[in-house]
Amino acid sequence: PIIKQNQLLEEDFFPSLKKIFISGYWKDVYPGTALYRPLTIFSFWVNQNILGKTPFFFRLPNIFLHAAISFLIFIIFSGIFKSKRAGFILAFIFLVHPVHTEVVAGIVGRAELLCTLFMLLSFYLYTLFSLKKDRKFLLFSNFFFVFALLSKENAIIFPLILLLFDLLFNGEKKKFKRISGFFIVSLIYLLVRYYILGSFGPTQVGVFFKGVEFKFLFLTAVKIIFYYYKFLFFPFYQAPDYSNNAVAVVYSPFDLRFL
Repeated sequence: PIIKQNQLLEEDFFPSLKKIFISGYWKDVYPGTALYRPLTIFSFWVNQNILGKTPFFFRLPNIFLHAAISFLIFIIFSGIFKSKRAGFILAFIFLVHPVHTEVVAGIVGRAELLCTLFMLLSFYLYTLFSLKKDRKFLLFSNFFFVFALLSKENAIIFPLILLLFDLLFNGEKKKFKRISGFFIVSLIYLLVRYYILGSFGPTQVGVFFKGVEFKFLFLTAVKIIFYYYKFLFFPFYQAPDYSNNAVAVVYSPFDLRFL
């Protein structure tokens, strides 16, 4: 639906570009979801208007993005652990891990791929700033963070990742100032998002959680987190199913599914 039912992809460049950045992600399909991912939608516009509507050419960029992300993981962790072997092992595991199948093969996985790519680019530039103290690296790190936010909302946690990185690897307990720009960017993003969509965050959950109370959503989310860990080590019987009742709701902390 995000491709076939999206009228923004059918318009000319400049009219489409303007509307993309003032519209929600599911504008023509689920208008009440309040998701804001204009850069992802713009990538679909480029796809359709340059490469055509063939599914293969929508999936091909996802493959290249996944490869680029894996290469960045190699570069970053080779530097962090001072070992190219460690960086290669981590990057190779990431590259071939079956848990990424849905994101790479599914066209809508573009949001996760773009968000991850820009977050890693931002993180890499931040590590260069930490080493060389050249503020241009910090500036470009913030720049790519903006791109990550415009790809998917999950990037909002990135400043906390930088804070944790400084505490664990740089011993920087009193240099909050250098990541304050990322928090300012996050605040500006939230204000822009609220101005465009009227909401700081998604206003609806997945179709299979409609009408479920928050306390039950929380219990179910805890269960799903353990699913993620399970798939990291035992990536079998994956089912990217978004239909109703695809995930059983947990109604009690004493439920065996929760325990």
